[in-house]
Amino acid sequence: MHGYRPHAHDGIVSGAEDTQGESAAWAWSAGAIVSDADDLARFFVALMAGRVVPKRPLGEMIPTEGYGLGLAAFPTSCGTAEVPGVTGYVSVVWTTANDDRVVVLMGNSYPLTP
Repeated sequence: MHGYRPHAHDGIVSGAEDTQGESAAWAWSAGAIVSDADDLARFFVALMAGRVVPKRPLGEMIPTEGYGLGLAAFPTSCGTAEVPGVTGYVSVVWTTANDDRVVVLMGNSYPLTP
């Protein structure tokens, strides 16, 4: 899927700019990950269960609001959303505290607009 971001010139936004073919290497290892919704769901369940990062450092990764160490958290009416995203794409993952439910939203416009 193609990713898009606002096209801007001299501070004036005019339409969307396709990010296809752009390297995301500037985001270091985050730019090297290609995944689908199932991959993200499995990863976040394992992450939140402490199987990827031990619980103590995991607590430092996940802020209650804003950006933490690798994830951004945004409160919503349905709970907190953990958000990774770069160069025309954004993925949002919600998990319940006991990991019995996971919702993944993937969009091809970054940043997301109302």
